[in-house]
Parts: sequence; structure tokens; C-alpha cells
Amino acid sequence: MVFSSLSFLFIFLPICLLLYFNPIIKNIKFKNIILLIFSIIFYCYGALKYLYIIVFSIILNYTIGIVLNKVRCKKLILALGVIINITIFLIYKILGTITAMKTETALLPIVGPLGISFFTFQELSYIIDIYRGVIPPQKNFLKYALYITFFPQLIAGPIVRYEDIYKKIDNRKTSFDNIKSGSTNLIIGLFKKSVIADTLGVVAMSIFTGKIISYATSWLGAILIMIQFYYDFSGYSDMAIGLGEIFGFKIKRNFNYPYNAISVNDYWKRWNISLGQWFNDYLLFPICNSKIYKKMIFIFSKVFNKRVAYKLCNFIVLLILWLIIGLWHGIAINFLYLGLFYFIVISLEKNCLFIKKRKVLSRIFTLIVVTIGTVIFFSFKDNKFIFLKSLFINNKFIDNRFFLLISNYYIYIIIGIMFSFPIIKKIKAIIKNKKYYDILHTIVIFSMFLISIYYIIINGYSPFLYFNF
Repeated sequence: MVFSSLSFLFIFLPICLLLYFNPIIKNIKFKNIILLIFSIIFYCYGALKYLYIIVFSIILNYTIGIVLNKVRCKKLILALGVIINITIFLIYKILGTITAMKTETALLPIVGPLGISFFTFQELSYIIDIYRGVIPPQKNFLKYALYITFFPQLIAGPIVRYEDIYKKIDNRKTSFDNIKSGSTNLIIGLFKKSVIADTLGVVAMSIFTGKIISYATSWLGAILIMIQFYYDFSGYSDMAIGLGEIFGFKIKRNFNYPYNAISVNDYWKRWNISLGQWFNDYLLFPICNSKIYKKMIFIFSKVFNKRVAYKLCNFIVLLILWLIIGLWHGIAINFLYLGLFYFIVISLEKNCLFIKKRKVLSRIFTLIVVTIGTVIFFSFKDNKFIFLKSLFINNKFIDNRFFLLISNYYIYIIIGIMFSFPIIKKIKAIIKNKKYYDILHTIVIFSMFLISIYYIIINGYSPFLYFNF
């Protein structure tokens, strides 16, 4: 079941809302139980055979959280918890990638348990934060289970930290403004996915998997797949945030117009924000504050000066970070190259004053790099990187197929490009009268909902890309 399906929008969600907002049920405990039941149903609908994995994971980390608060050997318990979680994660990543290489026709690997990357990272952050003393352990098993399985963010994030949500589990209120704002985000996300991502995705995949005979068509395909990826993933995040708002939970924004970035590093601060912050807080920060890191600086400073030693150590840490980020998506060669590619680019970017000083060139450079990175990301089945090569080595500059695709899909392309940038803020600034803006906003949102439903009906089932992870 996906958010952009008729079964979710007109059966699952309405029944959940009717029970949740039933005036008879006022106690927050019963409301939590309703959400937990529907979250389990939601997961079972898509991955019933893997239910035991998430149940085991919840029991394991709930127990570790309780034990961490009571024993002295906290480091040992935490280490065991981290090792077990990562081992389970890696087993299914490896098995899923091997199976996908043999049988899967999709451009991305499909790993067994739905959302294993996201709920594993949530549970790791939970036990690490308890160890650090940032949060208290949740003693109520059902409340902890709701935190992990909460259906809006269960399958593809954002990665929600316990410290951001635990108070709302016990005490939250939903106002009309929350429901209005949440519904708006839900509809915007639905439109992004069903109208823009699904429409351009079909065209992008046809170019990506077909015979490429010109530079223009190759780059068009790369740009379209980049637009599809953004609208698909950010569309899911918008819907997750909107659903969370409706039920009284505040889920942090996961995208901040990444294609408006002024550098590649800035792009990664705007794209899948929750994942970037997770790696920063639970991998980069611990490494840079570890005894091994300090020992490395001490050793290198004997050979080089201290400044060079710091730079060299930072390069090593950055390499480790990007290799892990790449392989987090799957144990495949394209994801390894993805990590290496961004490591090289960001390393060069940090030391290139020419790009830093020229914002226009920096933006163009960023978009070109991200386009190439997106192609590498989608080259899971393209082991020889044939499509990537076609961006630079081709028979001719332009062909008839390019003009045909542009003439048929130019409206979607224009809308997709325009709203990848913060144009809404400018529109709001132009329409200074709040009353007129609110009326226009309501009409647009209602129209987007109707258009989205129409596209869902004619296009049928289309899973979100990040469901694979």
C-alpha cells in the first residue's frame, strides 16, 4: 500500500481518521493504540512475510534501552546493540542486492523488509541517545512500538528521532490549523508523486533503458530522471509530514529545494536532511572525537606539519563517510562509485576557491555534478555505465526523439523545473493581500487533489522509489 493509491486515500486513511477522531475516544492511550494497529496493518499490507524482522528489531532495541538505563557496562551493551542491528541490516542488504541482480528488472535493488534502512537507523539513534543521556528510555512497550512503526514515516522516512517525538506520544492536541496544514502538505506531496514524478518517470526510464543516439536526448533523460527522483522522494516526505501533522506529530522537513544549492556540499544539506544529520551526529561526530582520530593526527603530524595532518585525516574520514553513505543504498558497484564520486567532488570543492567565489558558476557546477550523481545512482542494472558514457560520448548532438519528447511533455518539464526552486515564496510576496492569497491557495490545492486522483486512476499502481531501501 502506498500513500498515492486509491486504497490508502479512500479506505485505509478515512477509516483510521474516523476511529482516531471519534469523539468517544478521548484518551491519548487509546488513540496511540489505534495508530499502532493501523501502522502494523499498513506494514503487513506491503511486507507481511517480513513482519517478524521489525517485531524482533522493536523487542531487541526496547530491551536494550531499558537495560542501558540500569547497568554499569553501558559501552558493552551499546556495542552489542549496534552490532546486532547493523548485522541484520547488512544481511538483508546483501541478500536483497544478490537477489535483485539475478531476477530484478528494475533500475534499483529491492531489499527484503520494507523500510529496513529507515527503522534500523531510528532504532540505532534511540539506543545511542539513551547511552549519551540525551533521552530517557521508553518504558511502555506499546509507545516505543508506535514510535518505530508510525505509518507515515515507517517505509521511507524521514528518519524521526525519539527526542523529537516522545513528548507528543504522551501529550498532543490536533487543532484545525494542524489538520489544514497537514492536509495541504499531503495533497502537495500527492501531486508531486502522481502527476510530476510518475509522468516524467516513464519517459526518463524509456530513455535510460533504450538506445541513446544523441547528446541532447541523453541529457534530457538524465534531467528527467533527476526531476522524477526529487518529486518522488520529496513527495513522499511531504505526505509523511502532512499525515504526521494531522495526527498531532511534528515531523521535520526533509527537503529544502536541493536543486537551488550553491555547492555540492550545500546540496547534501538540503537533500534527505534527516539522513545527512543522522550520519553527521552518529558517524562523523563520533569518529572526529575518537581516540583513533586523534592518534592519527599525532602520527601524521610527525611526518607532515599539523595543518597537513588535519587535512589528511579529514580526507580519510570523509572517504569513510561517503563510502558508507553510498553502500547504505545497496551493496552494489554503482552505489560504491556514487560514494567515491561525491567524496572526490566535495574534496575538490572544499579546496577550489574559483568555484566558491563565483555563485553562478557554482550553481551550474552543482547541477551538473548532481545530474551525473543521479545517473550513477540509477545505474544498478547498468554495470557497464552505458547511459553515463552516453552523456559524454555519442553519435550526434541532437535527434528527432528529443524534439518529440519535448513537444509531448514540455508542460510537465516546465512545472517540474519551476517548482524545484522556491518560487512559491515569490508568488506569495507578489500577492500581498492575504485574503486573496488564501482564496487562490485553497482553489489551487483543491484542484491539485482532483488532478492527482485523475492521474492515479489512469496510471494505476506506482510505488515510491525509496520503498526499495
